[in-house]
Amino acid sequence: MGVKSGQQARAADGGRQQDVAAEQQAEHALFAHGLPSVAAATAQFPIDYYVGRKEFRVLERISGARFRGIEIATERAVHLAHLSACEHTPAELESIFGYSFPGASPYLTAAGFYQASAQIAEDVVLVEVLPGGEPLSKVELDDATRAHVAVELARTVQHAARHGVGMLGLLPDLVYVQTAPSLHVTIMPRSWPFLGMRSKKHKYVGSGGSQSFTIDAAFIDPTLLMTRVPAADVYVLGLLLSWMYERKHPYATATRREQGDWLCGMQEGPRDPFTGPPALGELLGRMLLPDPAQRAPIDEIVRELEAMLRA
Repeated sequence: MGVKSGQQARAADGGRQQDVAAEQQAEHALFAHGLPSVAAATAQFPIDYYVGRKEFRVLERISGARFRGIEIATERAVHLAHLSACEHTPAELESIFGYSFPGASPYLTAAGFYQASAQIAEDVVLVEVLPGGEPLSKVELDDATRAHVAVELARTVQHAARHGVGMLGLLPDLVYVQTAPSLHVTIMPRSWPFLGMRSKKHKYVGSGGSQSFTIDAAFIDPTLLMTRVPAADVYVLGLLLSWMYERKHPYATATRREQGDWLCGMQEGPRDPFTGPPALGELLGRMLLPDPAQRAPIDEIVRELEAMLRA
């Protein structure tokens, strides 16, 4: 198994366009409320905060409303996602995101955050364990490693489906790949749907903080959108596997009108031809069917990907 350097992968992916408006919106980020001296754009790290009863040290911004830090008591690396004026209580968030199964990073907490016993407005931070390795978006894998990663991703979706969980957080930035000493693939699935929840302040369903519904970041099922059900994960897994082999979204060359129609669930395509392994291309076609009821079931997807790995 091999992996090219993050620098090479970033250079290869340098054509990806940032949605400036979404990034500006995401600047409603951690610690901005009531703390003007450490507002999002000028925060001086590290900063210590309590999220619920747990204490964390925030080390740096990853992107938009997403941060890297450590849990002080255990010194383990964590990922923090911040939502302004969240409508859900911590108990409700735990019932949605507190799942646990192989391949998904552990959930730690989702609660208001505090400094010196004072809560910061009505904002809520969701904390997951930060996996080892690098995000899929920052590495370029060889064919053998891609085949193994595909199987591991499908197995995680299979575990989620068996728990009745729809994750949604299947984005290249939120899939972590560790290749040494052995291959480990971990999805950090909660932050993107969490950041897409309705805000008391803005009264809209967000788009994942720094992730916007542009074609570069639209890893969603247009027929189900932000609905957390296993059928949506099968579709998004198809988008992600296609991206992993092609390094671009399968609808990247569609016109803006066609992209908009696809995002709105109005029509299926046109989808770019898949130039990777033919057997995988055929499977992707069955995963990306518009009707969720007609898509290949996840158990079948896992079996076929395992067979491709053995071939």
